[in-house]
Amino acid sequence: MEKDGERRTFDQYPEDDSYTFVEMILTNEEALPKIADFAVWNPEGDFTAEILSGKQAILIITDIDKMDRKMLDDIEDLFQKAAQAGIQPSILAANSAEKIELFLQSQNWDFPYYQGDATVLKTIIRSNPGLLLLNEGTVLKKYHYRTLPSWADLLEIFTR
Repeated sequence: MEKDGERRTFDQYPEDDSYTFVEMILTNEEALPKIADFAVWNPEGDFTAEILSGKQAILIITDIDKMDRKMLDDIEDLFQKAAQAGIQPSILAANSAEKIELFLQSQNWDFPYYQGDATVLKTIIRSNPGLLLLNEGTVLKKYHYRTLPSWADLLEIFTR
């Protein structure tokens, strides 16, 4: 902030209207989110922290109606094995909760699901659907639906 040619630094915005804003200086970088626009939710609430912890295998769907469904049986097989191995499988889609639930019912899937912003999901992975593997929030690998890993390869990625 600046007033009468003199610069001053404040922890809070001053109430004195005669100060002119010059620049904001970040004092605590640790307080910033690791991924600025990434948020994950469902009707039960926000699950961003949960999805960024532990071992995660996430099927990202940018649009259920436009999704290529050819590999869904392979994804189901990987997800069943992942769950048995302590890797949390889940669905992350840029659709309404109702549409996601109808999709899960049509597949007879009982995996947890979350919603996310379409632009953010397209930034994470360009295919629809795509598979994202995370360990404690760190991206281990991303897969286009046409190049899904075998179960052995997926397991190896998590045990490196």
